[in-house]
Amino acid sequence: MQFEFKKLIRNFLPLLLLGLMITSCTKEDIEEPVAPADPKAVEEISVRGNLGVFDGTYNFGSGVDCDCYGPFDDIDWENADPETIEEQIEAALATLTEDELEALFTPVCTEEGAFYPNACFAECDDVMDYSECESEDWGCDGEDFETIECYEIVFPVTGVFSDGSTVTFESYETYFEAVVLAEEEPQLVYPFDVTDEEGNVITIETEQQWEELGVDCFGIGWEWDGSGEEPEAPCFTYGYPFSLSINGEVFVANDDMELTNIFDNIFNSPEPPAELNIQPVFPMNLILDDGTTVTVNTDEEYYDAIIEYCD
Repeated sequence: MQFEFKKLIRNFLPLLLLGLMITSCTKEDIEEPVAPADPKAVEEISVRGNLGVFDGTYNFGSGVDCDCYGPFDDIDWENADPETIEEQIEAALATLTEDELEALFTPVCTEEGAFYPNACFAECDDVMDYSECESEDWGCDGEDFETIECYEIVFPVTGVFSDGSTVTFESYETYFEAVVLAEEEPQLVYPFDVTDEEGNVITIETEQQWEELGVDCFGIGWEWDGSGEEPEAPCFTYGYPFSLSINGEVFVANDDMELTNIFDNIFNSPEPPAELNIQPVFPMNLILDDGTTVTVNTDEEYYDAIIEYCD
């Protein structure tokens, strides 16, 4: 989902300004023309409304609704019929300049790492020292979150889509509904909590912590990518050719590059799958630290190898 409001608003702002110039000359005699709202702009705002961007759930624990989305906060997104909502969106767009509209969906950050959906939210929290977020250190990629299967997210959690839309998710259901609607994974804003298999709550505040959780989760066979603290050396790696069943289709890789390309091709396809069901294809060769190759033919043999050769 990509919202290109600069191009869209640029199409109808000249018409709006022209209409204002005409009515200022003969206001009593000429009916004020109404500038047509760009249908694409209306549609994109409608999508944001359906995502829950304007539902007022993003606050700072005080329960105060900062009312920071301007005229879009006044729209009855839940109860109004679609035609009424469309009319209200058109009226709201007509009151905003291009810069004002862009500012509503431009997240800002502080040097201390605090994140806000836009400048209004920061000032509502009595924060005046902020700037437009320039890096991604304030949140983890949603796709990374879904790959770490050893943990459960603790809701609510705030996510930010690539267009700057900020949404607070109350459950997995609302999270995945938004992912389907937006056709992309949002970044999750730090800090957020996850629980491990034993029910322990872990607070994630930095990218390094997130990477370390990934190492702990995958553990056996994990290969360090050079970021964060170096984990303990894996007790084995996987020998090539290496086969995987992905959503029922078998893929064979003969080296690291081919394995990477398999996943790149899947994620970059015109219609990437909403989820991946990945299963090993046996027999599988495990290369131990001393260079010894162990062949396993079943899940049971694989787990037996972990017990026998790994601490």
